[in-house]
Amino acid sequence: MKTKLILLLLFFVFQLTTLTSNGVYVNPTFVQPDTGAVCLSGKPASYYFLQGFGKGIHNWLVFLPGGGWCATPGYCIKYANNTPFGIPVYFGTILNNNKTTNPDFFDWNKVVITYCDGSSFTGNSHTIYNGTNLYFKGARIFDVVMQELLQKGMGMAQNALLAGSSAGGVAATLHCDRFHNLLPNATRVKCLSDAGYFFPS
Repeated sequence: MKTKLILLLLFFVFQLTTLTSNGVYVNPTFVQPDTGAVCLSGKPASYYFLQGFGKGIHNWLVFLPGGGWCATPGYCIKYANNTPFGIPVYFGTILNNNKTTNPDFFDWNKVVITYCDGSSFTGNSHTIYNGTNLYFKGARIFDVVMQELLQKGMGMAQNALLAGSSAGGVAATLHCDRFHNLLPNATRVKCLSDAGYFFPS
């Protein structure tokens, strides 16, 4: 009886948290393929944009998700074929619009750049392995998306944060200076690497 009560309580807390998180699903914006910003498989790169509001209208949070690396051409082919494409992404935690659970960023412009290059948003090359084209265009993806965001208003940012987790955390570190240089008029530009440091095992 006590176990059932605990399980019911946990279920209630989970449902309450879910209902009050104010997270939303955001559809992708695809980058034009003629920019050269394509995923490993050659499919167009994309990002997810949730517009800010109120006092946060001139603040920007750009998030680079993780997803591991592909280390060999054969694995990169599998990686490319298993990367989700064109599906909505849930904006929760620091990406949601809930002032209570996300007081620092709830009203900011929020962007998630799709991670599909398998190399922490680095590289600008193309190779053919066993008849399969592989496009290592992570750096190109980052640059092209940044240019689109500048046109959407990020160029007028007062505060900006480039954040990433795991492989995206590595990318946040690698692109931090570049991100900062894109926003010379911003009051504050910061970078956050979450679990983005790896040591030899």
